[in-house]
Amino acid sequence: MKKERFRIDSRINMLVVSTTAFALMILGIGFIVFFLLFNSGNNERNMEYVLTGTTRQVQDNVQFIEDGIKSIRHSSVLQKYLRSPGAEQEVAQEELIKSFDLFSERNRSAGMSPFVTDVYLFAETGEYIKISYYPETASMQELNDKRFQGLVGTFLAGKDGYMLFPQETGTEQVLISKIYNDDMNSIGVCAVAINLDKIEEIFAPIEKYDLSVWKFGFRNPSRKAETELLSHGNSLLGRKGMEQDASYAFGFYSHTMIDNSNIYYGFGGIGISLFVFSVLILAGIAVVVFRLNKAVYEKELLSVKTEVKYLQSQLNPHFQYNILAMLSIKALESGDDALYQSLMAFSALVRGKIFKDKEIYILLEDEMELIQFYLQLQEERFGEDLTYQILYDKEALGKLKIPKLMIEPLVENAVEHGIEPKDGPGNVRVEAKLEENELILIVEDDGIGMGTGKTSEHTGTSLMNTKQLLKVLYPRKHQVDVQTEEGIGTKIQIRIPAKYD
Repeated sequence: MKKERFRIDSRINMLVVSTTAFALMILGIGFIVFFLLFNSGNNERNMEYVLTGTTRQVQDNVQFIEDGIKSIRHSSVLQKYLRSPGAEQEVAQEELIKSFDLFSERNRSAGMSPFVTDVYLFAETGEYIKISYYPETASMQELNDKRFQGLVGTFLAGKDGYMLFPQETGTEQVLISKIYNDDMNSIGVCAVAINLDKIEEIFAPIEKYDLSVWKFGFRNPSRKAETELLSHGNSLLGRKGMEQDASYAFGFYSHTMIDNSNIYYGFGGIGISLFVFSVLILAGIAVVVFRLNKAVYEKELLSVKTEVKYLQSQLNPHFQYNILAMLSIKALESGDDALYQSLMAFSALVRGKIFKDKEIYILLEDEMELIQFYLQLQEERFGEDLTYQILYDKEALGKLKIPKLMIEPLVENAVEHGIEPKDGPGNVRVEAKLEENELILIVEDDGIGMGTGKTSEHTGTSLMNTKQLLKVLYPRKHQVDVQTEEGIGTKIQIRIPAKYD
């Protein structure tokens, strides 16, 4: 029988777990599809934002140089200086600082490092004024001045309106452009030192994507040739992706591309997380199912256990009940009303204990009726040596539900193991009352108390079964208080939540 129940338990558990696993799989697939659609859309928008944002930042930096040169061209102070370099040099220096504000947010966008580090303004006579972002020692100033003078001399030897001169060390590039007056005649030269590390900072967000490419370069205006200044990533020829090409002032250009595979960026980690999360949920559900299944069986077994002790002494309970009914009729026909009442009470008690539908809960009024039948029979047996009271408001509390045969076995113990061994009369009191949505049940006797020996063992076992039943049916929501004293009596008080039909 135990093996068979174990097989049934296993089949039920496996059915529930497999059904749950299938449901989780369907839910997981649905979630993955939703995630792919939602996340791919977000990633695609993010990729477009990164490409557009980097291009715009490069545009702003190059535009900073273009705006500075335009400001020089339209400045009357600087125009005057270029025509007569010796006049008002300090005033011209201040005007150059206004034209190229190297400490402005435009020059330091997307970080703290500057895009332009040095600006030189040369007159055709070779005289110049300059501004620098970083402070320099006297020796460094002398070296820089000579370097820029040499670059400007090389530039003027050609015919280009602007030219980029890559430097041998570091990432600095020097852009040199002619300055024209309103008649479009060249009156001077502006040389600007560009920090290419700034370009790498701007394009850094693209590098977080796998299979991404960017490059920044310069197109020579006379030779129509391109010079790649900075780049990242391998060629993505033959692959599809999101890309942008941009041209800026002074021949600068950029190319950016992010492969389409990045649209599903991050799904691997999410997929693993979903799998682990699903396994954890499945394991949790399996544990809950096992525990619930075990709890249900415990409830059923404990409920049946209270009835089995009555069934074990019955070879044929239905036959015995029919015999009791027949004897009751004969007692009534013979005019023995007392015997008739006793047989009817015993018949009702047997019917309530054994033949009532096997439910876990019954109404409080039905349980009290069984106790009434039992005490009525015991009163016939003990005569004046037994008195009892059953105290409860039937109209207010009768429809409350309690575990079947929870109180009646305690009443039996009170009579058989408390009152019967006592010398002299005894009393049993059964009470039910309601306090703050809690049902309080009391079984009290003035018998010999819970002493030692078989009496103590029997009453202790019954009380233990009652406690276990309450533990299963009302986990952490019940209270059992036992007060007993030898020669004085025993009082058992039970608190359970009020449960209505």
